[in-house]
Amino acid sequence: SRCERGGAWIVEGDPAQATYFSPGRSGFPADDAIEPLASVPLTGRKGRRPGAPRIAVLDLGSTSFHLLVAEWTADGTMQRIDRERVMLRMGAELARSGHIRKALLERSIEAVHELCDAAREWKAEQLVAVGTSALRDAKNGSTVVAALEEAIGGPIHLLSGEEEARIIFRAIRSRIDLGGRTHIGLDLGGGSLEVVVGNDHEILYEKTLPLGVARLHGLIDPADPHREKDLRKLRHILREALTPVAEEIRRFDAVGCVAVGGTARSVARVIARGKNNVGGSSLRGLRISRRELDTLSRDLGACTMEERLRRPGVSPRRADLLPFGSEILNTALTLFGARGLTLCDWGLREGILLELRPAGD
Repeated sequence: SRCERGGAWIVEGDPAQATYFSPGRSGFPADDAIEPLASVPLTGRKGRRPGAPRIAVLDLGSTSFHLLVAEWTADGTMQRIDRERVMLRMGAELARSGHIRKALLERSIEAVHELCDAAREWKAEQLVAVGTSALRDAKNGSTVVAALEEAIGGPIHLLSGEEEARIIFRAIRSRIDLGGRTHIGLDLGGGSLEVVVGNDHEILYEKTLPLGVARLHGLIDPADPHREKDLRKLRHILREALTPVAEEIRRFDAVGCVAVGGTARSVARVIARGKNNVGGSSLRGLRISRRELDTLSRDLGACTMEERLRRPGVSPRRADLLPFGSEILNTALTLFGARGLTLCDWGLREGILLELRPAGD
């Protein structure tokens, strides 16, 4: 097998498995690796310039299914071609029943067909599909994955929580300057909360917790506006799950916290618009204090849905989840001893593309 100058093969396990690290990935330590990602061939290069392949990443998440079509340019930067999203709220359904019902599965299959068609329209040459918390945790997950794989026409890489956390942190340190210092990374999804601690060179700790915003919202099913007992129940669940994690994290003396994901972006957008600050396209690197998060959490919890929708920056797709999302982030920062968070506009999908980055870029 090939081994370019600067590349490496990692052979481990019993039975043994081998993973090749090209020179373009050789800066990452061995314990930062995930299993190789299989892809589905889509279209040829007809009508497109020569160069790196155009790749579609299909992220089958717990709140929504996302498609990102992108390619690497000649100077080694990632160029986004298209982004699509279909809201499905699998995490909320799992919280209530533990299963993905037939009606939701049928909508999910339709969403996959729609997103794969979009990838073909944008002349993506290969598609990589990954599944996260909802597909991992559903009692009928294997049946759901098989049906979705049939719709895609190829495999779904069901990421473990540890793989998901590592991919996300890789995206963070490729997008945000950590200054060589240790940071906490948070990815608040629909089904889970990924917590990872690391720096520019290594990952020191990772943990996946069943604290996704859609999952907890479906579990508690809060009134509109939220009752105090709803919020007390949410805070109790969060503190019970996050306190042991906080005790482990504090020993790393992290100097900052970086958050990714749609919920974090939505929360940041509301805070930014409330200060007549930046819009949706300028959130990268935005700093949010814990005090701002605490204030927003209390305000949103006391609002009705109608009042929430009148606030600048609130998206109708996430308006019902925002109070829980801000409370989850606020509680995590409080327990971890962080004064605030920095927003990163890259996450799991961009991290997958970094995994697939051509050698030498």
